Amino acid sequence: MTQEQFAHFWPQLQAHLKAKWTNITESDLAEVQGNLATFTDLVHQRYGAEGKDEVKTWADRRHAYWSGNYFGYKDPEPVS
Repeated sequence: MTQEQFAHFWPQLQAHLKAKWTNITESDLAEVQGNLATFTDLVHQRYGAEGKDEVKTWADRRHAYWSGNYFGYKDPEPVS
């Protein structure tokens, strides 16, 4: 997912981001405001290098799923 795609899908992504990375707060999302690099840095701060690497894979899968190009991906069920 490119920066432009991330920014375009930002309203839809926020709930999915909070479900995937539970240490992300509402104030963090307000700071990110659709900026992929800022979000990647934030995940790196909260989760370390493994989390930072996971952002690109997650974002690419999310975009492919929404664009209909990746049928194998299914959103995981939220952990209660």
